[in-house]
Amino acid sequence: MNTKKCRGIKNARFWESLAAGKLSKMIDVIKKDPSLVLHFRNDYLNVYYHSGSVAKINSEKSIEISENYFVSCDAENYTRNKDKQTASDIKKHEALLERRNALKQLFYDGEFESYFDKMKKTMEKYWAYNSPGKKCEEKDEGDVQQEICIHNQYESKDSKYTIIDLEHEVSVEADFCYKGDSPFSKNKNGIIIKKKEKPRFDIVSVRKSTGQIFVWELKKGTGALEGLSGMHDHVDSYLHTIKESPEAENSFIEEMEHVLLQKQILGLIDKRVKIDTQKDVKFGFVYSYSDSAEDKKKQKEEKKAVESLRNQVQKGIQINEYPIIYLKPNSYTLSEK
Repeated sequence: MNTKKCRGIKNARFWESLAAGKLSKMIDVIKKDPSLVLHFRNDYLNVYYHSGSVAKINSEKSIEISENYFVSCDAENYTRNKDKQTASDIKKHEALLERRNALKQLFYDGEFESYFDKMKKTMEKYWAYNSPGKKCEEKDEGDVQQEICIHNQYESKDSKYTIIDLEHEVSVEADFCYKGDSPFSKNKNGIIIKKKEKPRFDIVSVRKSTGQIFVWELKKGTGALEGLSGMHDHVDSYLHTIKESPEAENSFIEEMEHVLLQKQILGLIDKRVKIDTQKDVKFGFVYSYSDSAEDKKKQKEEKKAVESLRNQVQKGIQINEYPIIYLKPNSYTLSEK
């Protein structure tokens, strides 16, 4: 495993603070708040609230918060273009960023409960301005991801899986980096502009009964997997990263073992969760729908279309080899029933 580019905390001082020092109090706050979800990245943490990052934490003394959460809500009152800013614009911009600095200071002072409370309110104001009518209870794909993470832990009675990671972006330096030739984007003439470099897996889970790792692609709403190419593109990412070779698969499993162990030490995942390193990594799709009358009608049609697509083959990929879980409306439990 390439430890330089794997997920998890490698900095000894940072880890000591999380496990038993100042930041352990932050971990306690997050564990008590079901609206917050924490995930490891490459030597830093991201904390999410309704799919929005409320903190990128690099150490006790380093936290990053997007300035967009503060300044975009007042964009109509001043210009952010530095070349066009007046003295008044500059003053307003600095005042807004001072609010961000004040929040950072709460974090540095160890006032974690107050910090997250104020950041959540900041996020809600941001959504109210940028997505008029959006409420926190309305779920977009990122929200559904977070709900799936919350509702699929070892203690979750009806779930067959425990979520150990979300939004897993494959590094170009990982031992299981992408080795395929699929395009990342094309121009209007269909010519490849850029090849796929960093595939991203929505959900990484462990099946409770077997310890086998399952990687899932999440799609919300009808038309989420449009056509054969969309499904095959996700399978292509899986086949040419994790399944590219036995060595690549073993490296991915080792990385997930590392993430799981660190989360268990911090009390974020039950210690009874185990990964069976002798079992191969599986891939599948998760569909999520709302309970609107329109969605219910389209869902039936879409299921038939998807099942039809699963019997087709493209570039040697047979889609029906990969499971699909259809979530019930307003349900986030992963189960093949």
